[in-house]
Amino acid sequence: MGKWVLRNLGLYLGRLRLASAVNSLDLGLKSAVDETPNFEGDGWAEILSGTRDASWKFRGYWMPDTVALPLDSGIWGGFEDGERQVALAVKPAEGSPLPAIGDVAWMAEAVQIDATPGFMVGKAAKLDFSLRGTGPTIRGKVAGYANGATGPSSGALAPVTIAGGVPDGKSLYFAVSCFYVAGTTPALTISVESDNADGFASPVVRATSPEFQDGGAYFGTVAGPITDDRFRLVLTVSGTAPVFGYIAALGVR
Repeated sequence: MGKWVLRNLGLYLGRLRLASAVNSLDLGLKSAVDETPNFEGDGWAEILSGTRDASWKFRGYWMPDTVALPLDSGIWGGFEDGERQVALAVKPAEGSPLPAIGDVAWMAEAVQIDATPGFMVGKAAKLDFSLRGTGPTIRGKVAGYANGATGPSSGALAPVTIAGGVPDGKSLYFAVSCFYVAGTTPALTISVESDNADGFASPVVRATSPEFQDGGAYFGTVAGPITDDRFRLVLTVSGTAPVFGYIAALGVR
């Protein structure tokens, strides 16, 4: 089995881009165990899988808010509000510092359950915080990315292939983190289209995000079946000199 050293990971929580502040992430998947012993079991337990649980545990550093990374108020606000948040993790290809379409991504809608900022004289201020999924953690693919340096422009992005499409009984998951916005009256809307061939001769719109005029996030699902196996994002951008930084991913579960 091959081994590799993890050097970079894209991390996004709501409108926050966390990679420069976090150095450890644990994605937890577990199931409650319900033991069902009986007299014919010869002393061996029989096990049923109960409620499943997804968790995200972050460890890193924090500082009082800056314009570039409002991590302090973002973490505190997420914990105090108790609202659902969108979490995304992306593993860029080896040798690439930035995510690209087709890279592996994990996504979840989750509630923040704890936050532990640390204080010690002469040491970097540490921060641990955890999320607990309100549903599953989905493994999928990056479907779109812009780093906030320029653009993006309106138009369709390169497609990703999801083998087998979306079977009956499963859903297509669509997650977006918009972490940077600049310009005059900027607005960004992201739609998901599907087709059964790369040319997208007859695309079908499957989902559309809300309009982002400021940083934010979106998490949506579309119930199967969807027989198409090609999916792409279509961006609608407006405003004067608009610039957006965002990451979007698709997955099936």
